[in-house]
Amino acid sequence: MAQTDDPPPPPPSEDSAVLDACARAAEEYYSPRRGRAKTIDGELLHAMRGAIQNLPDAATRAARRSITGDPEMRIRDKAREAFVRPKRPSVVRAVDKALFTGAVGWILLTEYVVLCYPKLLGLLYVSTMTPLLIYRAMDYYFVRHWTYFMFDFCYALNGLVFSLILLPLDARNWGSWQLFCDQRPAAWGFPCAFALCNGPLLAAVLAWRNSFVFHNLDKVTSTALHAGPPLWTFVERWCTDSDYDDRIDLMAWYSVPIAFYCVWQVLYIVKTEFIDASYLATAPEEVTSLRWLSRDESNGMNRLCKYVCVKLGQMAPDESFDDASRKTKVTFWAGQLVYTVITLSFTPFLWRYKALHALCLFSMFATAIYSGASYYIEVFSRRYNDQFKAS
Repeated sequence: MAQTDDPPPPPPSEDSAVLDACARAAEEYYSPRRGRAKTIDGELLHAMRGAIQNLPDAATRAARRSITGDPEMRIRDKAREAFVRPKRPSVVRAVDKALFTGAVGWILLTEYVVLCYPKLLGLLYVSTMTPLLIYRAMDYYFVRHWTYFMFDFCYALNGLVFSLILLPLDARNWGSWQLFCDQRPAAWGFPCAFALCNGPLLAAVLAWRNSFVFHNLDKVTSTALHAGPPLWTFVERWCTDSDYDDRIDLMAWYSVPIAFYCVWQVLYIVKTEFIDASYLATAPEEVTSLRWLSRDESNGMNRLCKYVCVKLGQMAPDESFDDASRKTKVTFWAGQLVYTVITLSFTPFLWRYKALHALCLFSMFATAIYSGASYYIEVFSRRYNDQFKAS
């Protein structure tokens, strides 16, 4: 009977190679010392440590190979590659039509809830914004390198709004339908949210040029993120049976929102200037709001800050902001604080007068609609078909 050759052994894995290295280190240590007791002393520990110090790297490479097929490709790069995979023009058109229909339907549903079931508007906002924010987090992380936008003040303020909607002052009926329908938000938090939502957040619709571009999920999410909470505060203040006192303490009215803003600003500075400072210094592709504002010379905040700096002699007229410099950072931090204080100054009038509040909301919504119309007429009509010609 013919003898068959044994199949070749499989190539050793990186983990087994590390273990073999450990065994060889122990064998080499004991081979010239057969007569001595096999105790682990400092020399052996040093030899073993040298053999296994690459174990985390080996585990990382093994995980990369099992997921991406290439030990040198990072898992996040593989996910980003799959996330941005080009789609056929017919698929893109179908998705855009569905998004347009969904966005318009969402506006109609919001109008219906405001008119017929105003107490449910908060629940509608939370249930629709949650999946949009999850998708945005994935899009910003895997595709755009805009992860640090998710730490901006508008997201912190939306977190406050979510908590007021889901955690009312009287939580005895937790888990019941009445939690969302028959209880008002926490008394300590709603005036703060009202001031911030109708001050800096609502003004950001104009400052960030938000627009209702219904087929563009990113633009719709940005507009809803800035316009949704002010609409909820209007409905909660004027369209429900919640009994809020028209009289306000101006000291508390301004101090609590500014304190909330300052806490966020300190945490943001700690995150970007200390915890992630080394990463951001080596990752110029990562965009933060400060980098965006300092580089976009057409932005109103950029032009205003530069005008003030030139007048104060801190910048030359032909000088541009350097997002890595301390001067630029302090300038925009101070500018954002001044912007917050100024926009807060008008909010007591919105708390007192329903017609003025409605007019303010209508003006900002009209601005977003006009910006969307300008996009469709001036930009979209050319760019949309050009993207298919280029491919």
